[in-house]
Amino acid sequence: MLDDDALRKYLTTADEMLSSRHLDCLLTTHALPIVTAIVEARMHVSLRRQDGRTQTQTEQDAEDLCGRVLLDLTERLGALRKAPSSPPISDFRAYVAMTTYRAFGRHLAGRYRSRTALREQIEYLLTHRTEFACWVQKPQGRLCGLAQWRDQGTPAAVRNRLHALRADPNACLREVIPANNQADGLPLQNLITKVFEWLGGPLALEELVHIVAALRGVEETTFASLSDEAVALQADSATSGETDLSAQAEQRDYIRVLWAEL
Repeated sequence: MLDDDALRKYLTTADEMLSSRHLDCLLTTHALPIVTAIVEARMHVSLRRQDGRTQTQTEQDAEDLCGRVLLDLTERLGALRKAPSSPPISDFRAYVAMTTYRAFGRHLAGRYRSRTALREQIEYLLTHRTEFACWVQKPQGRLCGLAQWRDQGTPAAVRNRLHALRADPNACLREVIPANNQADGLPLQNLITKVFEWLGGPLALEELVHIVAALRGVEETTFASLSDEAVALQADSATSGETDLSAQAEQRDYIRVLWAEL
């Protein structure tokens, strides 16, 4: 295959300048399209530039992830070139795909930990700051808000505002966040206060976590997402007719890595 031939040229060329050109070709021509395709599919974004449109946080994260994968590949290939006796890469395309899936698994696990940490910070503030309160209100469950709202339910007007807030958190809160500030730059207790003041009434704790996470660019990730990635990897391998034993071993190792991240 052309990509395996390009890999061989990079690893065996003695001239460092020529080897560098082979590496650049290997990464940009052969690896990058594979990395981009996987990241776009898994993160549900398009990395094709569109004139006049600002990148979303997810698109920025996707580009950063592609960059990290290319850096991982560069380091691995460099180490392989310096130690030719190391176990070889038998299928470069499969290796690039595996490296991308592994990086994405770490990305998902990091997102999960970030959201869990954010939830714990919010709960701590709600239960330790006198201006806030958290209580159980049947049948809605655990609610939160300003202290003077304690033991109240969520009124219809607040539910309407919540609907608008879910649709576009930044647009709704722009009127209460100073123009020179960003939501992710405000201290957490100030941001929570702004959300409460804009809503004008209590809301479910999980709803508050979702809103603050959206404002701060912390995406929701679940254990199921990691499991889905492992299943998808196995399906991709099966449809490609992969029979290489070392690749299969890497797949099993990858699935262990996903769960080890948690």
